[in-house]
Amino acid sequence: MTLNPQGREEMNLSNNNDYKIKIICWLVAIISLVVVASHNFFPTHNPEFKGQNLKYKEIISERNSAYSELKEAFLRSTDLNTENYKLLMTNYLNLQDKSSKEFKELIRIKNETKFYNFKNKNVFFYQVSVFLVILFVSILFKFLALRLEYDSLKKTYQSISVVFISISFYYIVWIFYYKSDLPHFAHVTAIACIAILIGKSVSVLINWLYYRKSILAIHKYNFRNLWRFIIHDIPTKHIREKDRNEYVKDYTKEIIDFKIPEE
Repeated sequence: MTLNPQGREEMNLSNNNDYKIKIICWLVAIISLVVVASHNFFPTHNPEFKGQNLKYKEIISERNSAYSELKEAFLRSTDLNTENYKLLMTNYLNLQDKSSKEFKELIRIKNETKFYNFKNKNVFFYQVSVFLVILFVSILFKFLALRLEYDSLKKTYQSISVVFISISFYYIVWIFYYKSDLPHFAHVTAIACIAILIGKSVSVLINWLYYRKSILAIHKYNFRNLWRFIIHDIPTKHIREKDRNEYVKDYTKEIIDFKIPEE
């Protein structure tokens, strides 16, 4: 079966779109694997924090032992002004002071290890990767929905994809905007509005990227038809043979020299 120029153009366009969809699918799969595995490149625990925590627990254990000895001495003795009791009290107070200092150091290391309010980078990238994969799959779902032939299903699937894209962006925005001076309900509403706006914008961008080639192909096809009509059909049917070459030259020059007037 021989296809007309428009049919060949549509077939080439369809093949190009199929090829691009395959590339996008593989890219989504590869990027998703990298994103999911990204947290493994960061340690689950900070060695400095682990060492400080062990040191703090040892001090606490010594302090509790000192407190038990002090309590026993208090219960046994009727005279608290003895040298032994004073030594026990001094030892307990020193250990209490030392444990407070070690605890402050532990909190300092913990705060330095935190990454965007998460325990560490390992936990951060693990949490973010989940929503990024959902985002990637939702965008892929959007592209695949554009390939459907049934308009009712196409609209339904596209709407679902926008919902999941918005959900992904909601949690991604929340990760970076977890604190606010706004009331809780206003804070959540603001994040939801931002997520929906971004989700809708991404959907519009995907539509533009997908249909851009189709629109260009249609314009090129229409321009070729118009050119053929002006250069071939009109001279053949409506212009005398001796004037045809001059007509073609004049119109070719006009089209080449055509410029959009500036306002």
